[in-house]
Amino acid sequence: MSEPGNITTKRQLQQQLNERITEEINKINQRKIFTYIYIFIFIYIYLYIYIYL
Repeated sequence: MSEPGNITTKRQLQQQLNERITEEINKINQRKIFTYIYIFIFIYIYLYIYIYL
């Protein structure tokens, strides 16, 4: 049988990995939001120029 200390370290590593993964997913989601905002602003400016000039 494996030692009990071994199991706890495995759990700790898995928890760290899960935290790392969630951080990366959050970063990607933030980038998506920023790109959508930039696209929206670009379209808004384009339409403004197209209509008023």
